[in-house]
Amino acid sequence: MKKKIIRWLRIFLNYEWWVANIHKFKNANNLDNCTLLNDADTIDYLLNTKKSFIRWGDGETNILMGGDLSFQEYDKELARDLRKLLIDSQNGTKLLLGIPHRYLSVTKSEFHKQDKRFVGLWYKSRYIFDKYVLENNIYGDAFVFRKESPLTRETVSQLWSKKKIILVSSKSEHIKKIYNANQGNGIIQILCPSKNSYSYLDDMYQKVKEAINNSVANGNKISDIMVLISSGPGGKVLAHQLINDGYKVVDTGHYFTWKA
Repeated sequence: MKKKIIRWLRIFLNYEWWVANIHKFKNANNLDNCTLLNDADTIDYLLNTKKSFIRWGDGETNILMGGDLSFQEYDKELARDLRKLLIDSQNGTKLLLGIPHRYLSVTKSEFHKQDKRFVGLWYKSRYIFDKYVLENNIYGDAFVFRKESPLTRETVSQLWSKKKIILVSSKSEHIKKIYNANQGNGIIQILCPSKNSYSYLDDMYQKVKEAINNSVANGNKISDIMVLISSGPGGKVLAHQLINDGYKVVDTGHYFTWKA
């Protein structure tokens, strides 16, 4: 009960939460002049560029608003790092940000015609992206790895099929699912906690860096290595750090649980 009271007080006192609740009655226009890639175009874009990919969802928005997730408690430093990620993604970096644009780019009336569950889930994200988005930016599809996506395993696995993979995930069975798609190339798995992974950020970062250094010492080029991360909001911060270090990273979310 005490934790719930603290959580609601934190949200209640969060300025952006109040603004978001007012903003849901407005049109979100900042995406009008942006390029919004669908799931197939997102894969093609990543194959044809050197960019990494991080998906932004309702969980990340909830953390910014002071909320908790079932697998990640609120942390003010996590909220700070997610906001930094969001801002960096607007500045021509090596990062393609995936956003749920099917809920963010529609008009106010179209948005409120949708299932009330989705309205309640995404109205805060509409405010966040209306605040932070720059015109003429390019965004991928945040749902590209979800089970609802029609893309085949063969299509998606093109992203990593020829790479030396470092897989950061909380489930040991994920490495088995990715092995066949990787055509015999090396795979290193780094297991991470299934809850509150942000608390272990430094440890995960050091383990990934060590794995990369060992791979390079064995004769692989940095360009041959890809880090796949499935570790909630904390994993997105880890991905952002590694991208800034010059590594290729893809935030796969629950893909290896749902579809691989």
